[in-house]
Amino acid sequence: MVNKLFSIRRLRVGAIFTTVGLIFILLFLILFKGDGINNGIKKEKLRTLKNQNVINLKELNENMNGTKPNKQPIYEMDERIKMEEAVLKNGKGTGKGIGKSSGEDMDESFDVKDFENNNNNNNNKNENENENKNKNENENENENENKNENENKNENENEKGQVDPEDKELKNSKTYNENIEENEKEKVEDNVKGEEEKEEEEDEEKERERIIEKIKAKEKEREMKAAEKLKNEGEQEFDMKEYTKSVRLESTSSLNFFKLYHRGINYRDGDDPEGVECPVPWKWVDNQEESDIIVMNVLDNLGDILRIDKFSYDKSRQKLLLMSMESTSNYEEMITKKKYFNYMIDYRLDSDVPIPYTYDFFNFAKPPLPVEHKGQYGRGLAAVFISNCGARNRRLEFLHELMLYTKIDSYGMCANNKEVYPEDMADSAWNVKMNTIRKYKFTLAFENSDDRDYVTEKFFQPLEAGSVPVFYGTSNIADFAPPHSYIDAKDFSSAKELAEYLEFLDQNDDEYESYLEWKKTGDLGASFKRVIEIRKINSICYLLQRIKGMWINPFLTIWNRDDVSENERACGLC
Repeated sequence: MVNKLFSIRRLRVGAIFTTVGLIFILLFLILFKGDGINNGIKKEKLRTLKNQNVINLKELNENMNGTKPNKQPIYEMDERIKMEEAVLKNGKGTGKGIGKSSGEDMDESFDVKDFENNNNNNNNKNENENENKNKNENENENENENKNENENKNENENEKGQVDPEDKELKNSKTYNENIEENEKEKVEDNVKGEEEKEEEEDEEKERERIIEKIKAKEKEREMKAAEKLKNEGEQEFDMKEYTKSVRLESTSSLNFFKLYHRGINYRDGDDPEGVECPVPWKWVDNQEESDIIVMNVLDNLGDILRIDKFSYDKSRQKLLLMSMESTSNYEEMITKKKYFNYMIDYRLDSDVPIPYTYDFFNFAKPPLPVEHKGQYGRGLAAVFISNCGARNRRLEFLHELMLYTKIDSYGMCANNKEVYPEDMADSAWNVKMNTIRKYKFTLAFENSDDRDYVTEKFFQPLEAGSVPVFYGTSNIADFAPPHSYIDAKDFSSAKELAEYLEFLDQNDDEYESYLEWKKTGDLGASFKRVIEIRKINSICYLLQRIKGMWINPFLTIWNRDDVSENERACGLC
């Protein structure tokens, strides 16, 4: 009984061990057999890829030897090999057809047969691709040959003057047609632009000619008037001394010796301060009470002039004389208070004694610099000196506009843009200015007033220095200048038109030099000679002669001013 029980127990234990062993064996087979297959498949696949790489390397060598063209880059296969090696090493893959997407485990149900079929398909596909590639390469070679033939043909046609597009499709394309239309449009626009520029140049030339003709016409008109005036007055040379001897007028004073009083420093002629050289003797006195004539001027005695109606003096024996070289626009008291004065000496040519700015020290025969020596070292076309920035005749506004169109060097306080060159410095402001303007083709003589006869040293300085003055001021400037020696800004419709004329003269030396011809010939003209002669006299001496009936202003007689009525004249003894 005991043996039987032992035998049954042993059988049960053996069965259990046997079952457990079978289970272990089965598990072993299941686990390790699948890994071996998978590894084998992976190794086989890698070996196949390497074989393909060897084939591609072979093709690459053939390409390098020039035996076969290759368009498949070898780096793609190298990347696949590296990827497979990473798969074997890490158990993860990213390659399409080999594993799942990045981060997922390898597919353990991979079939060897499927791989072989895929491999065969890939090989067949590669062979087909190689065949197609060779076929495409041959076709490309044929196309290249045809293209070369077409290019040669087109080149030959181009040489014959027949230019066709290289490609028929390009010719018919929208872009091509648009480019052609754009090119044609640009050509038309260029032609139109060229025509417009040509027309503008022609218009500018016509405008220059119009301006020149207008200036010449005005100068001719002035010359004709001057000639008519000379004809009426007589063309004989004027001699002031002879004229004085011949004039006998009624005396307005019984005095044979005159005493004059003046409080101030202005307007005292220095040539005969004691009156010893005058046909009518006279002298200055320091006491107003003992004087016969009390002299006033707007610079020294403006307060007395403003209150002249209340000024205390002996009207029974004393007379009042008003002197001024300042314009009536700036000092209207010369007009409003004129009736309180017995005599007038000022810049007006129709005063009792004119005192224009043609000082006797001017040397108008001085030769100018050669034209090529003007405007050097950065100098502009014209120079200007203006220090009164509040002129009422808008000269500064005209200057600013003119400076927009041509280069003007302004040395004065107004619109200043230039400093005096060191080489032009001198012992006085007058000489500095003369040294400066003689090196310019033009000098702007812009007066602060448009009053009749108001022509200051601004105009006469460039005449002496040989720089053509561009005048802005009175309308009768022709009475104060040699023929064809200046440019009147009022002859032009605008500052731009004046600038264009100055630029024209700058580019045409012969036309420019014509404005300086009077210096070479010495032809001052009759009108300018009169102004020069009248300034050579001592104003006080000639006033006394006028009072004694020995002299009269020739501008009131033989040079009669028909353009000024008697009640508008500046004289007190008219």
